[in-house]
Amino acid sequence: MKARYIILLCVVSIFVNAISIYNLLLGYLSIFIGLLVLIPNFFVKMTALANRGNESEPGIIKTTILNFGVGSYMRTSRRFPLIFGIVLIYIAAIIFIFLQIKFRSLIEKFLADRKVFNNFDQLLPILSILGYVTFFLTLILSTINVVGLLKNDVVFKKK
Repeated sequence: MKARYIILLCVVSIFVNAISIYNLLLGYLSIFIGLLVLIPNFFVKMTALANRGNESEPGIIKTTILNFGVGSYMRTSRRFPLIFGIVLIYIAAIIFIFLQIKFRSLIEKFLADRKVFNNFDQLLPILSILGYVTFFLTLILSTINVVGLLKNDVVFKKK
């Protein structure tokens, strides 16, 4: 799946989880999932554009982009943050979901006392479930995208 669709799904996840007050932490985490997809795909796109350029005009920017991290150490050091980021996002998701389940009654009491969403009381649980679905779909698709980049793209392959 293309990265732009995953980014679009991240934006939808951010909005749905922000509107549903229960999943606000998952909305924050969706921002980092979007960054984890956006930044590596940006570098891959830059490298592809530099490779496609005219060979007779080797500019300094093109040479720098093409030689970015030619060594094996640099390629390994580019792989580590992606793997660490995915693992960290999964750990944070588990912690945030546990906290949300643990403090759900307090959140409901807070919202009932403040009468913030008195017209949307029946809509918030539906938005909460929709927020879970969009978040997990974003998380799974971003993991597939990052693993695909690590396996297939020249920027991340070990030589």
